[in-house]
This record gives sequence, C-alpha cells and structure tokens, in this order.
Amino acid sequence: MSSITQREAPPYTRIQYVSLSTLGVITEKMKTKILTVATKENSKHNITGVLICVRDMFFQIIEGKTADIEQLFANIVNDSRHNNVACVDKSYFESEDDRMFPSWDMKSIEVDCLFPTKKDVLICGENCNPLDPTHKRVIETAFSAFTTMMGSMFRAQQVFKNYAQPSVTKFVRDGLNPLCIQSVVTEKIVVFIDLVNYTTLTEIISQSRSVAEIVRILNLFFACVMEIVEEHGGDITKLIGDCVMCHFDGKDSQKAIDCSLKILERLDHLRYETTDPFEKLIYCTIGISKGEVILGNVGTVGRKLDYTVIGDSVNTSARLQSFASTTQYYLIFDENVKNDLINEDYVISCGSIELKGKRNTVNAYTIENVYNRKPQKEDLNGLFNVCSLSIL
Repeated sequence: MSSITQREAPPYTRIQYVSLSTLGVITEKMKTKILTVATKENSKHNITGVLICVRDMFFQIIEGKTADIEQLFANIVNDSRHNNVACVDKSYFESEDDRMFPSWDMKSIEVDCLFPTKKDVLICGENCNPLDPTHKRVIETAFSAFTTMMGSMFRAQQVFKNYAQPSVTKFVRDGLNPLCIQSVVTEKIVVFIDLVNYTTLTEIISQSRSVAEIVRILNLFFACVMEIVEEHGGDITKLIGDCVMCHFDGKDSQKAIDCSLKILERLDHLRYETTDPFEKLIYCTIGISKGEVILGNVGTVGRKLDYTVIGDSVNTSARLQSFASTTQYYLIFDENVKNDLINEDYVISCGSIELKGKRNTVNAYTIENVYNRKPQKEDLNGLFNVCSLSIL
C-alpha cells in the first residue's frame, strides 16, 4: 500500500494583513502599548516586521518561522482590538537572508509624520528635516512596505476579479462600494444556459480520464458561453453547477437571442472541428424570459452575498431552459421576448405550456435557425454510446 506524505511547510513565512481598530482612531498611547508587548514577544520568537497605522487602520507585515507566524496571525484574528482582519498576501521563503526587515523586532511608522509641514519644521527645527538620514531611512522603509502592500493588493484584486461577478468588479473599479448599492426593481432579459447531459457526460469521462478532464470540459463550455455573453453586452450573474445564468437590459431581447444563437453556432463548430470524443458531446439548452426583477445584493453581509436578480422572470427562464430539453430545439423563449424581436418571420410557436411553479400557462417560442435544431434523440444517444465505447 502506498503512503501519502504531506508536503512540509517552507521554514519561513511572511504575512501581510490589514485590519480596523475596534477602538477607533489609533492613538500614540495605544500604539505604544501594542508595540511594547509585541516587541517583547517577537524578540522571543525572532519575528520581525513593520506596523503602519493610518487613522483607525492597521497595516502590518510579520515574518519569521512558519509555525510562529501562523500562531501570531491566529492570535491577531482573535484579538478583540482588531476587526475585519484580511490577509492580503502570504508568502514563503527559505532563508534568514530573505527577511525584508531583519533588524526590526517590530517597528512602527506613523504615516502622518513622514512628511512634516513647514509649521513642523519651524517648531522642531532640524529634528523634522526630511533630509535627516534617520528620517530618510524611515521613509525608505515605509516606501518599501507600501510598495509591498500595493503589490499584494493588486494581486488580491486580480484574484477577486476572477471569482466575483463582473458587475461587482465593475463597481469596485469605478470606486463604488458594492455593499452600498441599493436594490432596484428593473426590467431584465434573463437567460439560463445549461450543459446537456452533464451527469452522463461526467460518468463516461470518469471511466477513463481524471477528474481534471471533467473540469476541463466544463471550463471549455463556460469559456465559450461567457465570452459570447460579454461580447453581446450581457452580465453574467452566476455559475450554477453546469449552468450559466446571465441577464441583459430589458430593451435587449434581440441581443439575448443573437447571443444564444452565436453560442449554439460556436458549439456546433467546436463539435465539428475537435478530434476529442468528449468535446463532441458539448451541447446546451437555453431558456430566455423578460420581465421585472429585483436587482441587488442577496445574502448576508459578512458571510455570503450575491449581486443578482430575483423574480418571476428568473424562475420562468429556468423552467423554459428545462422545457427546451424535451423539444427538438435548443432555444426556448417567452412571449415578452418574442414581441421585442426585430423580425418575427422566423419565430415558431411551441404552444401554451405549463411550467412548474406557474399558475398560468406560458406561451413558448423558438426560432428557425440552422444551429437551433437538435439531432434526433436516437442519434444523440448513439453519439454518447460511441464515446462510451471509445474509451474501453
């Protein structure tokens, strides 16, 4: 039996964090008290670093042996003087020579004192001279710390950008706080795009390939869908398992239809051009509904929030997407969308249908398009069977 060995942590760790003081503005007395204790304890464990105080905010870099730094940071997180502690960067290094602040058990830099005013110079004389060597070293250290912090913040922002909804990252980019955005009632075109037979697909792939291959196929589908949605001006709200939920402005029914047809076209070309048997199984069904929704933050601050849309149109589009799986078409939309289309000549009625959770029937429609016709069910099942046999 093979044993799994856990990789040892690198010997040294550097953590940069920011937090807010629960006591308000950090006074000189408060800072002195913190540093007195910190310097004493840090000396025992050979922990070095720098503390920068800006009004009610702490920014600190701590570095030392990995176990000691992990314990110190855990203590900081649980310290009642700190609120909203956020680690903006964590890095490892192999040698004492790689410390950023080798001689500082814990120094403090008061940002407001780095750049003395003319009044300060008149009162204090040479002690406030920014050209003084001691003062210059402090500025250099502060600049180094801030440069490190800004680099870490930028990397964190890039990570955030990849995980957060595009609308949220746009708020941040525009200098707005997403938490302060008020919910509004607005008209939207809501679109659900779902990967067909995902469960069967994963079952087939898992017989011969790794979990990573399942993720690769899923990411290939998401990349295609998300790129086209963004090209057509849609907002991606969330990924739900193997489904993409997005929305367009209420006046953009035609864009939503064009976007959907482009996705179907792109997937058709992918299946035709690829030699990978599993990529030939990437199909999707799409449901579109137009109506009033509530757009805003849903969830609990401090735990989990989604900036999303909720309302009847969301439920309807999800049900229409599900209904599409029972028809010979990939794309189904409701009457509100149909009425907005520039040219209804190619619109096909799918009849009045009952949808789960809806009291009244819904008039469903699709559109005649070469990419909107599914293969016969027997042909599709045969394709899945062929792919299943090809891995044996």
